Amino acid sequence: MNLLGIGIIGCGKAGRYHANWYSKNPNCIIKGFYNRTPGKAEELSKKYNAKAYKEWEELVKDPEINVISICTPLNQHKEQAALSLNLKKHVLCEKPMAVSSKECEFMVNLAKENEVNLGVFFNMRFNPVIDAVNNNINKIGRIISVDMSFVFDRVELGWRGEQGMGTGVLMELGTHAIDIAMYWLGDIVRVHSEIGRFKKNSYCDDHVFLICKFNNGAIGKFYMSYNDPSFYDEQVEGLFGQILGEEGKICFLLNSYDPLKNRVFIIKNNQKEEIDIIDSKEYDEIYPGHMDSFGKLIDSFIKSILENKSFIPSGEDGAKTIKIVEEAFKNS
Repeated sequence: MNLLGIGIIGCGKAGRYHANWYSKNPNCIIKGFYNRTPGKAEELSKKYNAKAYKEWEELVKDPEINVISICTPLNQHKEQAALSLNLKKHVLCEKPMAVSSKECEFMVNLAKENEVNLGVFFNMRFNPVIDAVNNNINKIGRIISVDMSFVFDRVELGWRGEQGMGTGVLMELGTHAIDIAMYWLGDIVRVHSEIGRFKKNSYCDDHVFLICKFNNGAIGKFYMSYNDPSFYDEQVEGLFGQILGEEGKICFLLNSYDPLKNRVFIIKNNQKEEIDIIDSKEYDEIYPGHMDSFGKLIDSFIKSILENKSFIPSGEDGAKTIKIVEEAFKNS
């Protein structure tokens, strides 16, 4: 069987973990890298015996490359995806998917027209913590509400805070939490929001609260921040939440950097029980707390291509989260 040639656009943290997990998949061979600052692409090309391209268009047009991973800042996703999809390359796009739902829909339509897969990197769906929640969520009955927080204490925002980048805490962290909640509960039909910008010399939102109504009647509360250092007496730097049902409650903690802090509990009949998290002990080098979720997502994407099947989380899933973000900004 011929190996799928992989091209990675963007060689920051996301590009590096994409490369790491593609390199472990026996059906893939990494062919090339592009980065705006060439040194990062050259470093990864040496590590994976691939080519460093001077222009991203050159990488996309290489006939030996079948799959494009887009790991660049948000405002570049649409253009890079469009050329890739029109050349019939399968595209795995980092979240958030695009600057607007209009751009997302444009990308989705191109993927359909060219009969290729367009996936969005919502790796939380593949995390063992979320697996543990999924395996027990039916035990708490009809869900009344979900309460999720995704927080970091970032002193400097770097490119995220620059004007025109199109991102912020709601786009970067909020889309993860929103996607997981809709994965459990279905579509969000109403959004109320308060959006704050507290960091100096930054153009992006950094402190956000959302109250949402789901189409099944459940209520959701979401809190995202670049300013929050802790969860009570414990530093989190990750996602934590609680799902309340008519017959019980599930609480979970997903620390981005420390898998040993990851926890899932179920509370029923005033009894609290810790749920085992299935741990492969194969951790990501950059974000160990995400465990092997990046690899599981990439393996699933590659499998969908080889089997000529659709991939989930799809471009449509990515577009849904951006529509909620747009509603939040409109209603703030």
